[in-house]
Amino acid sequence: MNASSRNRYALLAATTAAAMLSMLPTAASAQSAPVGPAVPYVARTHDANNAIALQVAVAPYIQARSITATIILPNGTAVGTVPAEAFHQAGTDVSGNTLWQATPTGLAANPRYFVTADVTDAEGNHSKGSGDLFYGDEDWFVEDNMAPETTDWVHQTVTLSGKVIRTHPDGTLIGPVAGKQIVVKEFSSASAVTAEDGTYRITVGPQGLSSPLPSVQPCIWEPELFSYTQCGQDHHVGYFAGNTRITLDKSALSLVGGKSTAVTGRVDYFDHTAQGWKPLAGMPVRTTVHNAGLVGRTDTDGRFSIAVAPPTDVNGGSVSVVDYRDAVPAGWYLKHSTARYTVDVHDQVKIGITGASIGADGLLTLRGTAKTLSGRLVPRLAVQYSADNRTWKNIGAFDAPANGNFTYRKVHATPRGYWRISLAANGVFTASTSPVKHLVRTATRITTFNAAPEPVVAGRPITVSGNLQRQSGSTWTAFANQKVGIYFQVHGSDRLAPVGYAWTDSRGHFSKRFTAQWDGAWRAVYRTPSGAYLDTLSGFDTVYVDH
Repeated sequence: MNASSRNRYALLAATTAAAMLSMLPTAASAQSAPVGPAVPYVARTHDANNAIALQVAVAPYIQARSITATIILPNGTAVGTVPAEAFHQAGTDVSGNTLWQATPTGLAANPRYFVTADVTDAEGNHSKGSGDLFYGDEDWFVEDNMAPETTDWVHQTVTLSGKVIRTHPDGTLIGPVAGKQIVVKEFSSASAVTAEDGTYRITVGPQGLSSPLPSVQPCIWEPELFSYTQCGQDHHVGYFAGNTRITLDKSALSLVGGKSTAVTGRVDYFDHTAQGWKPLAGMPVRTTVHNAGLVGRTDTDGRFSIAVAPPTDVNGGSVSVVDYRDAVPAGWYLKHSTARYTVDVHDQVKIGITGASIGADGLLTLRGTAKTLSGRLVPRLAVQYSADNRTWKNIGAFDAPANGNFTYRKVHATPRGYWRISLAANGVFTASTSPVKHLVRTATRITTFNAAPEPVVAGRPITVSGNLQRQSGSTWTAFANQKVGIYFQVHGSDRLAPVGYAWTDSRGHFSKRFTAQWDGAWRAVYRTPSGAYLDTLSGFDTVYVDH
């Protein structure tokens, strides 16, 4: 019996005993525990000699001074005790409980005993816990083996082999176990029956899984219990994803307009076992730049041929093999690869827009890239506008820089609509357009702006007022609850300084009172707090102040 088997069995026994504890009467603890039971569970484990032993879990907040245990038959008859000197600490469990262990002696083989453990702390307080003790012959896995340790394209299955033996409760060997059904955990279809010498052999593969074999573990299956009763070593299965390579017969194809051609070549894969390249047969090969729906398949020599129509939107292409779109297990054991080929056809400009906006001042900004597939300079591009995304008109033009990264800026009268960059077809380039960008800002305006009275006596109040409106279709409506800045420019100065602000009411009206001091011009400015509107400003209203 290996150490991992003992640990798994102890964990299973602890879990079972903890569940049974809820159905058994227990004595109340003499002390008040902050959380959980003082003795969470009493379970079966094994000592260093494979003999059946008791395991008592004591809560971490209890400092145990001594532990004793009473062993009882199902009919209530006490048949033995385990003294305090037999117990020793054996580490902690995953919950932080202190584990105490002792090996009972003098017990007769019995399928089931009840055990009551009595824990005494340093202050003499007692805490009790109960559990089951199954004390009978046990079956164990020995000589566990898995081969190969790593799966690959050629070796996609592993074979488990080993032997099942039986021991007395005191750990002494009885002999091999024949006729036991051995299954691979989580793989119900993979099973075998132990031979007369207790040996078994099972082959298991990844069929039906969503990933390569993660691990395999042999277990004894008891049909009458409909459960596992013992499991062997849990073997981790490694896997090797081999490289693939595509060798094209021609990497540069020349096409006459309207004609088609074929991309041909060979696909190999790296054999992990043989440490060499071998033809990859029966695998899909596809184009991934143009004609993406065309797929070929390699023959027994790894060769393929894909008929490719002359592309009208690219200046080249690539073929790929066993990428993520292919069915498993190819994607597990073979890596994706590509091989580039070029086609001499009409050129095209690929236009992309990476940023589009209309500023609060009405400045249209379009940023993006415009590059030819051939590396030629990009011809002059048109900026197009549409109010309905159907009818387009040219409203500007520009030359993209040599690196293809452009920024177009211009103030346009219309702050809302659809925008794109376009190139008309000619003898060298095919027609091309960028993605469409929908930009919306609403125009605003200030009306009836006035500073009064005028003239005004120095030190007397002067009121600045007006109305803020926003455009709605072909009409203008009041723009309520908006902040309008008030500015003043002293006569003879070129500096327009902020002096205050006012908020519009439900009619869009705003008003602000100041103290008249100097001759000068007043002005109202609305700066939108969001990207939905345009800024606007009023005209100047000059007021003279009498001193």
